[in-house]
Amino acid sequence: MEHQYILTLEFDDQTEPDLLEVSSLFYDLNLAYDFAVLTRYQKYYKGYSFDRFFWFRNGRPIKSEHKLRAFTIKKQSPLILEVVVPLIGCAWVLLQIFQKVQRWPLEKEKLELEVSKLRREEQKHRDQVADDYVSQMGRIVPEADDTERKIINNLSRNSCKLENVSIQRYEERVNKKRQSDA
Repeated sequence: MEHQYILTLEFDDQTEPDLLEVSSLFYDLNLAYDFAVLTRYQKYYKGYSFDRFFWFRNGRPIKSEHKLRAFTIKKQSPLILEVVVPLIGCAWVLLQIFQKVQRWPLEKEKLELEVSKLRREEQKHRDQVADDYVSQMGRIVPEADDTERKIINNLSRNSCKLENVSIQRYEERVNKKRQSDA
């Protein structure tokens, strides 16, 4: 079984963002993750077609154990979202998508360090994780390319801009949270 990770996403400083922008952001992040699951874990989702139903709330047959889960949501300035990523390959794909989103003032060097950290922490998956996104994108249907482009465009247009990303093992983050709550 793969280790689970907590992906911490810190967005720009907006005192009162529109609720529609925040809910759209969460939905688009979930779509990006589901896209990662469907392209990265084709052994479970073989035959899935990226059609118009992908965009519907229940249009993606993601298994319960593969779904992205909310760990912490802090509506303050800045907005902080921590999500549980049960599949390491999906964390890799998400980071790749985040790099492509225009107008997100992410420090590319820090994002690359997070990717490196992810690779180091999962030694047994090193080759698989390093090459997986590129090889999967090369083998999937053109509709998946269009879907990825649309997800990136949606995230680019959202007024909430991702400024910082970090990733750590689930167990480490849970222990930190317990210590701070005590």
